[in-house]
Amino acid sequence: MAPDRATIRMNIGASLLLAALVFLAFGGALAGDFVLFDDPMYVFENPDLQDGWTREGVRWAFTTGYAANWHPLTWLSHMLDVESYGLEPAGHHLTSLWLHAMNAILLFAALRRLTGRRGLSFFAAALWAVHPLRVESVAWIAERKDVLSMFFGLAALCAYGGKAKETAGASARGRMAWVAAWFALSLMSKPLWVTLPFLLLLLDAWPLGRWPGVSARALVREKIPLFLLAAASCAVTYFVQQAGGATRSFVQYPIGIRLANAVAACGQYLRTLAWPSGLSFFNPHPGAGLPAGAVAVALAILLPLAAWAAAGVRRRPWFAVGGLWFLGSLVPMIGLVQVGGAAWADRYTYLPHIGLWVALAWGAGEWAGIGVPAPKETGRNAPGGGTRPTAKTRIIPAVLSVALVLVLALLSRRQTAVWRDSETLFLHALGVQEENAVAHGNLGIHYVTQERPAEAERHLLRSLEIQEGNAAVHCVLGGLYASQNRTGEATEHLFRSLELDPGNAMAHANLGGVYDALGRDEETLAHLARSLEIQPRRNEATYNLGNFHLKRGRRAEAIRCYRAMLEDDPRHAKSLNNLAWLLAAEPGAPRAQAEEALALARRAIGLEKEPDASLLDTLALAQAACGDFAEAAETARKAAERAAEEGDGALGESIRSRIRGYEEGRMPPP
Repeated sequence: MAPDRATIRMNIGASLLLAALVFLAFGGALAGDFVLFDDPMYVFENPDLQDGWTREGVRWAFTTGYAANWHPLTWLSHMLDVESYGLEPAGHHLTSLWLHAMNAILLFAALRRLTGRRGLSFFAAALWAVHPLRVESVAWIAERKDVLSMFFGLAALCAYGGKAKETAGASARGRMAWVAAWFALSLMSKPLWVTLPFLLLLLDAWPLGRWPGVSARALVREKIPLFLLAAASCAVTYFVQQAGGATRSFVQYPIGIRLANAVAACGQYLRTLAWPSGLSFFNPHPGAGLPAGAVAVALAILLPLAAWAAAGVRRRPWFAVGGLWFLGSLVPMIGLVQVGGAAWADRYTYLPHIGLWVALAWGAGEWAGIGVPAPKETGRNAPGGGTRPTAKTRIIPAVLSVALVLVLALLSRRQTAVWRDSETLFLHALGVQEENAVAHGNLGIHYVTQERPAEAERHLLRSLEIQEGNAAVHCVLGGLYASQNRTGEATEHLFRSLELDPGNAMAHANLGGVYDALGRDEETLAHLARSLEIQPRRNEATYNLGNFHLKRGRRAEAIRCYRAMLEDDPRHAKSLNNLAWLLAAEPGAPRAQAEEALALARRAIGLEKEPDASLLDTLALAQAACGDFAEAAETARKAAERAAEEGDGALGESIRSRIRGYEEGRMPPP
């Protein structure tokens, strides 16, 4: 029977309220930046996304195993964002925020269709949606795959829940076809819902009450297409992650360590559900150093809860179903197949915690006498039992519910601020756990990009103290030393990086730069060639090769290299700057060439919050090449001031000599 207008209005009102709560909790993400943790690889340094939505990009999305994942719809989502917003992070955050709001609404709809209980469904959906553990999935742009996969997975749940009691005929087959279609879209976003067929079997028992009325064999048989999709997704995911080097061997993490960490992680997920403190973007795997007490405490919590839920399965089936939902959907993410070096992650609770919130909401409803069925509906598979509450008995539970939702939303708003930028995120993680090699390493990389070498060196070295065998950190530290002309230390760390990872293209590129500075041409070209062999596209070696040619007066070869670098990375400021200088400095350059130089110089400056003296110097030269000598002189004076601030006296003197030429209306000598 179709719902009446009053019911429709209440459902719409509840949905709008859920969306408002989501924006209250996570709206601060709109002011956030990209962070240097997967965001470069996924979005703003991904060459296949730079042109937005293209035929080549769509083909790439469906055929690539880039970033050790196969999730074509996630790549298409990022492409659409680049097409719509460019590389402005606010637009990318808005898409993730909107998707999470839709997920809250879909969860409310799915629970309502499954149980027929609007109030409890709203309560469970609201608590899930605004909990601080959702922040990582919502505020981290690279985790778009979480919110997108959840959207399609909840759509599958809605398709199943409304008419699941149809057990035969065309309508039942049509329903399962829709479920399978939404499920496939979810798996192509991320294999988050790979356990969906098992979850639906749980829901067949409660709240749908299909089993034992329908045989278990029949319930399994109708889900065979879903099991096949899940198996295919698991196979593809394992193959791609193994090929991408993301999976860890059983030598690194033996089965005993994996099982112990899985138990401890379950305990951690329960703790942070009840007390969401000490959240971090990365929780290092302790390996053999996991305290036995952590495992014992987790078991002391999990086993009694499991026994209690099993004992009351007939009277309170929601506890057993919610607990099995939690544990079952965690299996792919619990570390039995170890991917990366994390022990657990907040984002891994995005699906599993739905089960716990359903159990807690229905348990609270039974305690408060809210949303229970009329006496004629009671029975083995009914959602609850008891008498109807009075208006007075509803007030206290309602007030407590509202207060809890608002408190969680405000805690999420505070946690969202942690993701404002890279420095804030990594410093927060170190405040939670100082011995976090990944946080120190990423903070060091951030300081390298911000040209804060002393702080970068300190954190990179601290990262290596905690975890010496990190090839990437050795590589970045070697590059930092190379930029400071500390060639001995640079080569030491770069060669160590290659010992740990012989296929490290950046280490070869940096070594090429070091040998170029030493004037050792043969070694320079050998390492640059090896780097480009490993990684032909988007490789700093192309820029270094341009510098190699530039120093030797090979202008055409240098220009070709800088242009090639910019084809792969249009935001490579150093290539933009060098190419602009070469084009502007050519005597008698055509007007079109001078205008291109000016456009390139402006693009380079636009990428920096505070452009340095070199960038301003190039802009002045390009302005002069276009005949605007007055503007060139003004820009050059700013460049000279900046050079003085930077302590670069030689550059300052060179700029001042060019100012005199601009003031006289002539180009400086090449």
